[in-house]
Amino acid sequence: MEKRQYLQFINEGYGFEFYLNLVGFVADFNGSYPTEREFKTILEENGVAYTAIRRHKLKQMYPEMFAK
Repeated sequence: MEKRQYLQFINEGYGFEFYLNLVGFVADFNGSYPTEREFKTILEENGVAYTAIRRHKLKQMYPEMFAK
């Protein structure tokens, strides 16, 4: 799959679970959750749109990210 197709796949929501898992991994590795701003930067650097729907899902799964 070429990069453009992969990014479209993620932006359609199918690969977003990977990024949710990444939040947990970063938290385990660093001992703390990334801030929402840091996570948004990671997504944008990888060509993934940061949307209100994704923000809502993140807020439900990782409220610690939004407490900072």
